[in-house]
Amino acid sequence: MPDLGVMESVSVLIGVVSAMLTAVVGLLAYQLSQVSSRNAAERAIGDLANSLANYRAEHPQMLSLARSWSHSDWARLYSDEPESERVVLYYSYVDIGLELCNTVLKARSGRRISRRVYEDHYLPLVRYFLVENYLIIQGMLDAPYLSNLVRRELDEGLGARWKLLHGRLVADESSGAVVAASEGADVTASAPIS
Repeated sequence: MPDLGVMESVSVLIGVVSAMLTAVVGLLAYQLSQVSSRNAAERAIGDLANSLANYRAEHPQMLSLARSWSHSDWARLYSDEPESERVVLYYSYVDIGLELCNTVLKARSGRRISRRVYEDHYLPLVRYFLVENYLIIQGMLDAPYLSNLVRRELDEGLGARWKLLHGRLVADESSGAVVAASEGADVTASAPIS
């Protein structure tokens, strides 16, 4: 007949080893889930960025509205006049771009992209888009059309400098991107996301 003390010790040892193996397998599953989540977030962001670039390439003429959007363009959005097609194209471009901004900001706030990747790559893209299209986006601030994520970036990101940077960016078509980029840390500095 086996000794009960030895049996209990073996049972405890088996239980501890099983618990440790379960913890290791759980940790590995969690890490794989995190990698999968990051890959999915970066794939979604990349798909939206590609859509935005393709749309821009297919309809370059509509970007002139980024320089001249006015309150009257909101009315043209719903009219039958010939100019409305260009306004609708631009509005659709901004809609895709805002979805890109929301996807990036949500992925960062959910820690689905690393802070370094966010600050080095995605935040400058978000801020460039918001600066470039600030006139139409400014018109959305008084209505519930912008997500809280974009509103927070507009409030905390560059503060009151959005309109100034927009003016500098669109002032000269040939060197506009250089002007905005010359702001250096001002354009890419980020407010911490918790």
